[in-house]
Parts: sequence; structure tokens; C-alpha cells
Amino acid sequence: MAAAIMAAAIPARAKNCPYIAKVHEFVPAPGQFVHNVPQIPEGATYEEALALASECLVSTEEPNPGMVSLGAFGGYVVFAFDHPVVNVAGEYDVKIYGNAFISSAQTGGGSCEPGIVMVSVDANGNGLPDDPWYEIKGADFDGKARQENYTVTYYKPAADHTAVTSPGNPAIIDAEYIRYTSNNPDDAEGYVMQNMYHRQSYWPSWLPGSPQTLTFTGTRLPNTAQDISGNGSYWWQPFFEWGYADNLPAAQDPGIKLEWAVDASGKPANLAKADFFKVYTAQQQQCGWLGETSTEVCGAEDLHPDAKPGAGIGEIEADTTFGDPSDPFGDSSDGSSATPVYYTLQGVRIASPLPGTVCIRVASGKAEKIRF
Repeated sequence: MAAAIMAAAIPARAKNCPYIAKVHEFVPAPGQFVHNVPQIPEGATYEEALALASECLVSTEEPNPGMVSLGAFGGYVVFAFDHPVVNVAGEYDVKIYGNAFISSAQTGGGSCEPGIVMVSVDANGNGLPDDPWYEIKGADFDGKARQENYTVTYYKPAADHTAVTSPGNPAIIDAEYIRYTSNNPDDAEGYVMQNMYHRQSYWPSWLPGSPQTLTFTGTRLPNTAQDISGNGSYWWQPFFEWGYADNLPAAQDPGIKLEWAVDASGKPANLAKADFFKVYTAQQQQCGWLGETSTEVCGAEDLHPDAKPGAGIGEIEADTTFGDPSDPFGDSSDGSSATPVYYTLQGVRIASPLPGTVCIRVASGKAEKIRF
């Protein structure tokens, strides 16, 4: 099995290659393209499936070498470049490629399946994506219909599951194929339906431990798909203005900015760089014969691979006042000596900044904004 389906060897890379170097995780939610995009046979191990996903996304020569599908809400992929992507002030930093397209008949959308982008800094230096994640603040971040901490659990169909047809919609061959429950009171229970065009298993059987349930938590964007025809024959999915993967065609999507990253409370993360990227399907909606909304990722590109962390960071006004007069650190340091002291951008004294954060360093009477 392994010898038959393992991905091809990855070519040698030039330093600071602008394209994906490694896929760390590939965990799609149930969906119509599971086992097909990429082609992963039944009986494959997780390591084999990850190798096949890597073959689709890792490249030394082009930004979009292949495609992986993330399934319904929550399904995700985690990847990295061979270098940190630098936050260059005011610039788009990275572009994630999908397969979105715009309808010639309806402006403002077509097939747009937005995925939320998360970024992380390798703060502990172990080369693994196990540090805090920061959400890229997209256009709908302040939308009233957006649900934070949406949690959904999918249930693997029983071996003796009987398909439930959908009267009036022959394209749906099982309207109750994969059941899910969620913490959204307006969508507490539902199904990933199976359609006649994709009859293989929609369950990612290669995941470690052969789980019978899959649970994902994240931000859910509002459902936006519309049945323009009124009879289920023509579904239209509008795009959001900016800030998501697989949301706009590549020619219209300028990318994302790391300065859009926010922490769990919605405050700017002020990252100097990002080491890891995570994309997950951000909508939970069924579109008739088109199936579930599922984000696709076709590759990614660092838009300035030779940039250095700290580029564009200058001095701040010398008369700016920082710190807490009560000196909670008890060392009476005020920045007048050569020993530096550090403050957040809000003026709060901190003992030691985390790697990749933007802060204020004061030493020898001079204040500078730096990327630590």
C-alpha cells in the first residue's frame, strides 16, 4: 500500500523559496471531495494521506501545483514555507490560492467558498505548529451574523446506514448521509448530504485512530449561498470583500496582510512574522446538487520572500511617555540607563516580549518601536 500511493520526492529548494515547503496537518471535515481531492484510497494511513496532500501543495516552481479540499465547516490544512513570512507594513504579505470563480451572469460572486486564515509564530522554537493561533481579520470580522466559537461534531454513518432520498431532487442520493450537531441554536442538527456525482465515502477514514466522530471549533461565517433559479438548478455564492482563502479568483485576490492578525480578544496581534498558516472551511451550508460549501487550497506564495523581520520599523516620538508610575516590576528602571525596558504599544510595561511581537524598547533615554 505505502509504496503504491506515497507522494513523489520533493525537489531541492532554493533558500527562501516563495512557495509552500511543508504540509504539517491535513484534516478535512466530511465532504463530497474527501478521498477524491486529493485521491486517497480507502485503507491509507494518515502519513500516506499527508504525503499525498503535500504532493498537491508543496512546490519549488509554481504557487498552485495542485489542490486539496477541506470538506464542510472546520476541515483544515496547516502548512509552512522554508522561512518566516515577514509582516511588511502596509503590504500584502502572502497569497493563498483556491479555485473560486466569478459568474458571468451574476456580479459579486459565483463559486466562492471562503476559508478563514490563521497564522502562528514558532515562539517555542521547536519547528511545530503548537503555539497560539491568530485569526486574519477578514471583511466580515465585525459582522453580526458571524459566530465565534462555533463547535460542530460530525458522526460517521453506521455500517448498516440506509440512504434517505430527497423527493424532488434526484441529484441528492442521501439527504441524511453524515449527521452533525452544533452549538448554534438555529442549526443545532443537520446533514452533509451525498450527491449522485460523488458516491465514494465522504468520511476521512485515514485519520489516526479511525474516529467515529469529528469535532471542530472556529469562527463560522454567515451562510450566503442563494438559489438564483428558484428550482435548485443554479446556486450562486457571493464573495466577501477581502481577507479569506478561496474567496476570490487569483487574478482579483491581492492576498492577505499579516497586520490583519488579531488575538482571541480581537485586538491586533502586532506580529513581525508568521511561521505557520492554517486554513479552514468557514461556512456550514448545503447548496443542493452542488453539495456542501468546502474551501479548496491550491497553494500559497510569500509575496516578499527576501524581506527581513523588522523592515520598515522606525523610531517613535521622543516625548512619548510609557509605563506605570507605580513600577510594578520593582526595579525602578525608567529607560534612562543602557539596560532596556519594554512596553506594549498601549504603554503597559512587560518583562520579556514574545518573539515576533511589536513593542516599545526604551534604553539610554531613547524610545524605539521594534519587532522582537
